[in-house]
This record gives sequence, C-alpha cells and structure tokens, in this order.
Amino acid sequence: MRRGRQLGTLVTLVVCIQLAAALLATDQTDGDSPGYHIFGLVESPGDYEWTNGMTVRDAIRAAGGYARGGSRDELQIQRIVDGRIVSLVATEADGVQPGNVIMVRAPAVGRNRRLTCSTRR
Repeated sequence: MRRGRQLGTLVTLVVCIQLAAALLATDQTDGDSPGYHIFGLVESPGDYEWTNGMTVRDAIRAAGGYARGGSRDELQIQRIVDGRIVSLVATEADGVQPGNVIMVRAPAVGRNRRLTCSTRR
C-alpha cells in the first residue's frame, strides 16, 4: 500500500511540474497574441491562440477533440492568481482566459476526490 501511495504522490508532483512549466511559458509575453496551453487526452496538445469569448469546448475542438479515453467530466483549468497556481474543476461551457492551462484527463475510477496542485479558498 505504501508503494502505491508513493507512486500517486510522484504522479501528482510530475503533473504539478508540467502545469507550472506550461503556465510560466504561456505567461511570457513576446508581442504575440495571447495564448493558452492544453494537454492530456486531446488529439493535439500544445499552445494555441486565445480568442475573446472562447470556452473550454472551443479549446478542445482547436486541439483536435478528445483523444481516446479523454472525458468531458475530467476537465481542469489552471491559472496564476496572485502569483500562485490555482486549479479549478471545469466544464466545457467555462470560459478560457489568456495564459490558462487546460488539462483533459481520463474518467475517474474508484476515486472520490480530484487531485490538484492548489485550490482557491
């Protein structure tokens, strides 16, 4: 049981590092249009140009749609708020802001809680 818990902690740490790197990359301004990053179970993860009024559904569509195993019930948006990474459970109808990182995961099996790097209080 201890080894499984350590593996879960390691996976969470790796995801947090990926989120931080993506947020820092999308937070940099080089004169280009604002963008967002999408990763996880989408066909073409990566950086995309943000447009006003964009929703998570639009972002997933721009990334080629859900990859096999991706779930519309397992969406998260990460953003930097007051210098901290905040992770929010999302729906396809939620708005996307410049610099957001969207994560698409597989359906939760046998879990009651979602792991996040930080929560807003």
